[in-house]
Amino acid sequence: MKKDHNVELNRVPMSDSQDIINQLLDEKSAAKTAGSMDIIWINGENFKTAKDNDLLWQEFSGQLPNFNDYVDQNAPDIASDFGEPVED
Repeated sequence: MKKDHNVELNRVPMSDSQDIINQLLDEKSAAKTAGSMDIIWINGENFKTAKDNDLLWQEFSGQLPNFNDYVDQNAPDIASDFGEPVED
C-alpha cells in the first residue's frame, strides 16, 4: 500500500467488534476532531449501533471503482445491513 499508493496501513486486530464501537463512542464523547481509525470492518449489529450514535463518517462506496463496476447498488442485500438501511 505504501509503495503503490503512498498509504501507510496499520492493521490493529481487536478481539471483539464491540471494542471498536466503545472506542469510537469514547472518542466522540471526548469531542475529538480526528478519530484513531480510518476504516473498520464491523458486523450488522455494530453497524446499526454506530449509525444510531452518529459514529460513521460519510458515504464513500461510490468512490470505489469495483463498487461502481461490480456491485448491484439496488440489491436488497446491499441496501440494508442487520435490517438497517445503509443509506450509502
